[in-house]
Parts: sequence; C-alpha cells; structure tokens
Amino acid sequence: MRTLLFIAALGAGIIVGCAQEEPVPSAPSPSDVSTPDVMEDATSAPEDGEAETTTEPDASPIVDALESDVADVASSEDVTADGHDSAQANPDGVDAQDAASASDALDDAGAENCDPEDDPCMACVCKADGTKVCVPREQGAACQTDNCCVVDSVCSPCPAGSLCPESGWLCAGEDKITCEDPGPCSDAAPACFGLDCVCYQNDYPDGAVCTPEEEGCYANPPTCKFGACVAGPYANVDDLNPCTQDACIAGQIVHEPISGPCEDGNACTVDDHCVAGQCIAGALLDCPLGECQTGGWCDEAQGGCVYETAPDGMVCESSVLCALTSSCVSGVCETSEWLDCDDYNPCTDEWCSDVVGVCNYVYSPLGSECGESAICLWGECTETTITPPEVDVVPDMPPPKGDDDLLCVITQESSTNEEGAISYAYSWSTQAGPTLYTTDTIPASATADCEEWTCTVTPFLLDIPGPPASDSVKVIDNFCIGCPEPGDQDGDQAPDDIDNCPEQTNPMQDDTDGDGIGDACDPCWLDGPTPVEIDDIVGASGITITNITVNGGEPIGYLSPGELVDVDFDYEVNSCDCPGCITQYIVGFGAGNPCNGVGFDRACFYNGGPGCTDSVLGEVPAEMWVKQEGGEADINAAPIGQLVTPDLPGMYFIGLARKLHYSCHQGLETWDFPQNDLRIGAFCVK
Repeated sequence: MRTLLFIAALGAGIIVGCAQEEPVPSAPSPSDVSTPDVMEDATSAPEDGEAETTTEPDASPIVDALESDVADVASSEDVTADGHDSAQANPDGVDAQDAASASDALDDAGAENCDPEDDPCMACVCKADGTKVCVPREQGAACQTDNCCVVDSVCSPCPAGSLCPESGWLCAGEDKITCEDPGPCSDAAPACFGLDCVCYQNDYPDGAVCTPEEEGCYANPPTCKFGACVAGPYANVDDLNPCTQDACIAGQIVHEPISGPCEDGNACTVDDHCVAGQCIAGALLDCPLGECQTGGWCDEAQGGCVYETAPDGMVCESSVLCALTSSCVSGVCETSEWLDCDDYNPCTDEWCSDVVGVCNYVYSPLGSECGESAICLWGECTETTITPPEVDVVPDMPPPKGDDDLLCVITQESSTNEEGAISYAYSWSTQAGPTLYTTDTIPASATADCEEWTCTVTPFLLDIPGPPASDSVKVIDNFCIGCPEPGDQDGDQAPDDIDNCPEQTNPMQDDTDGDGIGDACDPCWLDGPTPVEIDDIVGASGITITNITVNGGEPIGYLSPGELVDVDFDYEVNSCDCPGCITQYIVGFGAGNPCNGVGFDRACFYNGGPGCTDSVLGEVPAEMWVKQEGGEADINAAPIGQLVTPDLPGMYFIGLARKLHYSCHQGLETWDFPQNDLRIGAFCVK
C-alpha cells in the first residue's frame, strides 16, 4: 500500500505529484491536499503448488483519455520556448511540463485508472511507482454523477461565484423528473429516495409571508399556515375622501383623484366640487323664507337653515293659487277665503285649477238627475218622464267564478208617458275604469279573480237619455277564500266590524239558529233561540220521504265523530222527469257550510228502471243499500244500511240527492251536497 500526496493547481490544469516529487514549479498558488490513494502491488504471492503469475492493472481507458488530452496539449504550437504558458496560447491551463509528465505516465505499463470520486470531470492515472497524473476532461464530455435524479450529465462550466472542483468543470445534466409547483407556501425539487428519484416537498414555516393565488389588498400580509397561504380580511380601500376613486389594483391600494360634485361636510355651502383630489367649498347656502316664516339664516351646527315662526294673524301668501285670503295660524298658512267657481248650474261640474288659479267647467254625464223628473242633457237640466230601469248582474249569489259568463239583466224596464219606444245602452266598467264592452254579456275569458264588474244600463227615448241604473258583482274563483281586503279579512264583502263570522267567508251573513254567530263558523246550529228544524215530510226531485228516524229516534240531535248511524224512512217515487232514464236516489252526510268539507259517507238506496213514471212505494231495507267504500260501490260493503258520521266536529245534515245514471255506482261517484229542501236529518257532531 502507498499513500500519495498530490498538489492541486487552481484552474483547469494537469496535476502531477507523489510523495517523492517536488510540486510542479509552474503551478500558481498551490494548495496542498492530502488524498489517500491505495494501490495494491501488481505481484502477489502464489498459493502452494501454483505457478507464480504477475497481474497488471488495466489502465487502458484512462490511458486512452490521457493520450487524447495530452496529445492536444503536447502538439500545441502555442507553448512558449521557456515552458511558461500563455493565457491566450493555452486556455486549458496545461503547460509543457505538465504535458511531459502526462506523457511519461502513459508510457508506464503498470498505470491504472484512479479518477477521483468527488470530481467526475477529472481523468487520473496512477503509475506503478506511485506517481499520479490527472487531466481535466473536455467541456461536454460525458460524466457520471451519483445523483439519481440527473440524466445525460456532461462536464459543464461552473456557475459564477460557486466553488468549482479541481477539474474546473461541474458534472451536470437534465432533471430526470419535473415537479409541479405545490403552491405559495411550499417548494418541490427532485431528490433521491434510495434508488428512486421522487419530488420532495418542503413546506415553509408557519408565519412566513406568502402571495395567495387570489390577488387582492389585504388588511394584513397573508402568511403560511400548515402549508397553505392564508389571507386575512380585505383591507378597506376607502380613504373617506369623496374626491378620490379608491381601488385595489395588482394588490396595491390606489386613490385616483376624480372631478365632479362632492360634499365638504359643511351644511351651509352648496355646489361643492373636487379639485386635485380635494373637496372645495362652493357658494353659501341661501335660506329663502317660506309661508309664515321670518328671519332665515344658515347655522352649520344645526345642519342648515334656521327660521323663526311668524305670529298668528299675519297675512301670508298661500302656495295654492285658488286661495284668496290666507293668514298664519301656529306657523301654518291657512286659507279663509277661496275662489268661488259655482255657476249654479246643476248640469255642470266645476273646480278651481291650482296650476293656474282659474275655474274649470265640464258638462255633467248625460242622464244625470238634476231634479224631480229631470235629467242633464249637454249641460242643461231637462224635464223627462222616463223612469230608470232595474238591473241585476247574474250570477250574483253565490258569486260568479272565473269560468262564469256575466249577464246584465233588466228586471224591470223603464217607463214613460210620452210616445215612442224606449231603447237601452249597456256599458261595463271595473275597478280600473270603463271597458269597451257594450252588450249585455261579459265572457268568462274577460274576467279575473277578485275583479268587480259594474253594468250600467241607460234608457233612451227618441235619442234622449233617461236616468241610468247599474248593478255590480265580484268574480270570486274560490268562494271559501274570497277576496281579502283591508277591514275585510275573510273577503266576503262584509266589513269585519259587522261581520258575524269575520274569519270565515259568509257573504250572506246567514245565522240559522239566531245566536249571533254566522253559520260559516258556528259549530252547532241547534243551540240558538231558533234552532234548525227538519220537516216530517220531505218531497222534491220526484220523491217523497216520510217516517224518518235516525238511530230509532228523531232526525235531529247530537252525534259523536265516527259514529255508526241507522237511517230509516219510507219513500214514494212518483216521477223521474226523464223517460227512459235509470234513476238513483242517494243518502249521505254533508257539511252545513260547504267550505268545511265534501265527500262524506253516503249510500244508494233506490235504483229505478227506465221511465219510472208510475208511483213506487217502499221503505229502506238494509240489504238494498249500496255503500261507497274505497272509491267503488260495493253492495256487500259492511255495515250495510248504516252511515258513518264525519270525524271533524261541526254542523252536518243527512241529505238526499237524485242522479240520472245507469247504476248506483255512477251516481255515488258524482255525489254532491244536497240542497236545503232535500235535508232529512240535522246533527251536531261534537
């Protein structure tokens, strides 16, 4: 084993040295570096019985490199005669003496490759005598780096200002992988993990200032937290200067001066304006006197003009042009005398125009009454013998729905003692004003929910109009909801202060038992001074019902919710009014107020044949009843011959209805609440 000491020359030069030799005289500023080089003897002792052999180390690769590098140096014509190198003649920094030493190394048959591990761009040969000869590789020569994340590495110039290896080159190449940007609070770079090249992410410490992806002006600088850039609240860009346009541009708050009006904060200046980013005061505020005011000055502390009140009785000039005499009363200009526009003509309408302070006159509507048996005709009061007609708009009760046409009916015509026929002109109006309809009918398509229509009928005798008559109805699509208005919360057109059922629609104000509670909200019509009654004989729709009992007693009283009820009666069918039709009679429960519900229990008890013009007597045996259960008629439904009271407490009637169908099933499907004259029982369910 030998330990070799070689001298490293600054720059990219040939390093030749050993323990027995002096440093090369021409090397500038040498620095001694002790590097252990271990070289084994080429000759080893043979084992017993074996022939002695000599093994030479293979130095051919480094020798080939050195031959090329040294040959270039040795053959250079720019080497000076005295052995000193020139910066221009020998840019590689290898002088003649170095080249000669390298050439000697090449002649040594025992030379071996001994490239330094920390400088892959240096080619070195160690001779058998311990002499080491090193030559830097050429720029661009392939080299091997121990960084697994670098590929295609070559000898390259060292970056400016960095510490360069002895060869004067840096073994550098291309990154094997490309790492994505992890964000403003981390960086990522390729790094070796064992034999694998991976992206290593390094998070910046919490509190480090960062730049968020969303650009903005923040009250405090954004900082890193757990690897994320956290931005606080946005900064307030408003500088409270009305003469600057405040904005955040590229993360910076900018206050750009603007022009135009502004407010300088002084209530006693007007027409303030911006100049070079500053609000400049304008003229002083004028404080003109108003009605019944004296003094008048601007007080900045009070925020504007200040006035004193004129004494009562002081003459003032009213802003109303139709006022003749006015005076101050408690600081208010009150008028005591107005311009009189009355022309004492009952057939003109007059008023004073406040705009110009003059009187205006127009004719009263044709046919307006102006005295007994007199009407207005083109501004003149004219006697007439025409009487007004009587008019009714139908349907009116219940109110018309959205699918009903409106018909204006003359229930009593006008009369006159003069000769000639009387004709009539129709006109219609709504809350919005007159319409273009001039016939007696308004189609349903022209009406809207909660819209009130008024029909006006004017009689004419020889083209001379008589006194008109009118009638109104309101279209109500949902009678149970009505059209709520202020002071009429249930929309039944009965004011709340007199409505006997203010929260439930009851337009007719019906109160059957006279207890002061309207039928629509009265849970029982049997407890008032005049309770509801059921006749002993009920006859209508071609049938007469007698001997009515409910649960074996009177057909009027009290029942419980969901109670089974036995209904018994005798009947006589005397006419079907429909020759050839099949007639059914149905009995069932119905609510006293139709708005309280429909579709209660019912059953079919009579199924007559075609014609049924002859009288048919009978009673209601249980086995003939057909119940409606589950939406279908079932003659076997139990309990046969009984009805079930509704579950909801309230006033209910047992009613009778006739249907013209081909079966009881069809009749039950179209059941509706019977009319009053077909009620055969009345009960409070409670």
